[in-house]
Amino acid sequence: MPDLPKVRVVIYSPPTERYYSPNKEDLGPFLDDGPVLNADGIQSSGLNDQGDILKRLEYLINQIKKAETNLKDDPKVLRLFVAPEWFFRRKDRPYYLKEATTMLDELLKESLSPPLNSWMIVPGTILWGDKTGEKWTIYNVAPVVCDGKLLSLVHKDQEGSDIPEGENGNYNWGIYDVPIPPRSADNSPEALEERKKKVHDMSVRVIKELGKPLGDTDTQGYFSCRNIQFGLCICADQNSPRLKKLVVEKTKQFIKKKLGIDLQNDIQITSDPTPENKGKKKKKPKTTIPEKVELTPDLENFLHFVYNANMVHINLLVSCGAGFTPKNASAKTGGFLIQSDGKIRNQSNNFCAQVKRNPKFEIDKYNFPIQPKCPTFPVLEKRVFPSGSTDPLSRLFFYDELLDFNPPTVSNSLQSTSAKATQGS
Repeated sequence: MPDLPKVRVVIYSPPTERYYSPNKEDLGPFLDDGPVLNADGIQSSGLNDQGDILKRLEYLINQIKKAETNLKDDPKVLRLFVAPEWFFRRKDRPYYLKEATTMLDELLKESLSPPLNSWMIVPGTILWGDKTGEKWTIYNVAPVVCDGKLLSLVHKDQEGSDIPEGENGNYNWGIYDVPIPPRSADNSPEALEERKKKVHDMSVRVIKELGKPLGDTDTQGYFSCRNIQFGLCICADQNSPRLKKLVVEKTKQFIKKKLGIDLQNDIQITSDPTPENKGKKKKKPKTTIPEKVELTPDLENFLHFVYNANMVHINLLVSCGAGFTPKNASAKTGGFLIQSDGKIRNQSNNFCAQVKRNPKFEIDKYNFPIQPKCPTFPVLEKRVFPSGSTDPLSRLFFYDELLDFNPPTVSNSLQSTSAKATQGS
């Protein structure tokens, strides 16, 4: 397999949170009369006063152009621009679907020409809805665009303050069709599967409205660009954990097909060697079968290999308040977690923009079904552009270290240890 391109990361993370908190002191410099939020013609409610979706797109494109003029990368480098959740959200109402698709169509056209055609663009999310009478059914969707292609279009599953408390009563969260508030959902396996289908169906609806081929666009947040595998979550969905479950399911299906082993039920583990559990018998899974497969070192290595191969090179999180939960991360060994966050409180401490590296992926064989362990991720250094800027509406975060996936520790082949693992099972 040819070397993967290196990746240049630029994060744009203006405040996109609504200003309904009763604790005014929490808002600090982001109060209505603060000078910061009047920069660049955007008013005190962050970007939410900028109602025209095409004006908001123009503002975003200008940020990408600003980044472009200050980079001198090799043409082979993939440039990645990430904006936060709710970047495309009106102050007064959700966008109509036609408004959302008009903006997406324009972005796709713009991305065909320099300078945007050298970037993979994650423009945050679009809060859109259907209105019947006075009632809105609302959705939150994250597109990914590169060189005229709509790579991914994934809808948010878990509602989380998508409409502030002061505006409840006329809104239903479309994925599980409940009023806002309460912000709760049925998380039974059946309900989760139904919502997974709804997330897909709503993305299909948007793609059809755009007039694009259905098979060309991912709808679950698991896609590739120039052979780099990406995973995308919107805020609270990272804690579901929707993307991690997808990776686990892909791994289970591969192992079942390749070795005939059901990871949930077929593997026999006798004891947990951790200090507090040394010598204790591991509890049997609820579902038992007559014959178990012993987890030999060779089989364990193969499971580790398959899991790591299904993990992503870059785990993207566009959010407004939710941080990465390490146990739910889906980045492989040598992979990265990238976040753009619009939470007000995160603006001053720079938690609004983060890139973290996963130095080593491991599986926890004592956690059925076998899943990744909770890793610790070193944080990459960033710099503010323009230098010293404290204006969150126009500043960018540049990462001078290019993301490189070509060291020998990163592998995507599933073949080299397959025969050996099969023998061990």
